[in-house]
Amino acid sequence: MTTRFLRPLSPVHCSKRRPTRGRRAFTLIEILVVLAIIGILAAILFPVFRSARESARGASCASNLKQLGLAFQMYSNDAGGRMPPDRVDTLGKPGKNLWLNLLQPYVKNSAVFSCPDDERIETPSTGFW
Repeated sequence: MTTRFLRPLSPVHCSKRRPTRGRRAFTLIEILVVLAIIGILAAILFPVFRSARESARGASCASNLKQLGLAFQMYSNDAGGRMPPDRVDTLGKPGKNLWLNLLQPYVKNSAVFSCPDDERIETPSTGFW
């Protein structure tokens, strides 16, 4: 009794099967949800980063002022208790900021003479602070 309906599958028949997917692609909705989450997180974190940057600038400005105060104190100690003059006026013409040049040996970096929040570019002859 042989059944004609049941025969063993040959390798040719097995290869004709529909291949299964190894990877599944993302749908448009999934991509949009991820982008929306990233946008929400960015909107939350940008003000935090901005306030942290402002705090860092404030700390830098306070450090510059402290270094200037120490430079004034060291100059005063070396000059017998006198403070440096503000400006020198020669023949009625506006003078330059002499105190910048007098305090220069007492500061390590000339960047302490400018405020980090000041967007103007100043030179020692036109003035700082």
